[in-house]
Amino acid sequence: MHKELIEQALAHPELGSTLGYELIRDMLLPSIVGEDSNFMYWAGKKLAREIALATDEDIFSFFAAANWGELTRVKSNAHQQKFTLTGPIIALRHQNNSHTPQFLLETGFLAQTIEQQTGLVTEGVLENDTKKNNKINILIQTDPKTPTSDELSPDTTPLAFTALLHPEDK
Repeated sequence: MHKELIEQALAHPELGSTLGYELIRDMLLPSIVGEDSNFMYWAGKKLAREIALATDEDIFSFFAAANWGELTRVKSNAHQQKFTLTGPIIALRHQNNSHTPQFLLETGFLAQTIEQQTGLVTEGVLENDTKKNNKINILIQTDPKTPTSDELSPDTTPLAFTALLHPEDK
């Protein structure tokens, strides 16, 4: 697991600039892979398998700490969960891009994390990807009849990310 890397990044908030991240994500990668950005969805799923988050609170804390935006669950039932992603980084990415920025990395990460937590096959869909209201809607769909065949490796313990943010609460 990459717990040490995350702990080091959290210990140095002055490293919080997103310039390098945005250059790679919104300029370099699209120029390399072209218009097909579905690879970012699968990259998000892969990243979630590497950073297995333990709880819902950890998901929300991780999104904030990774500067992916403020994630909020707005609706939930047995088959679907709807989330919104808002905040200054969402507005900035919309404002500074001549094209509509993609949020498939976040969508894939969220889908895979929920799949790992529930043990059920789960996929995520961007409901809209527009500049309207600087808000992104993500729909997570779980098939309650289909358990996943993926399991965390035996040496992977789900990460209590929120505890890393607040070590004094231990």
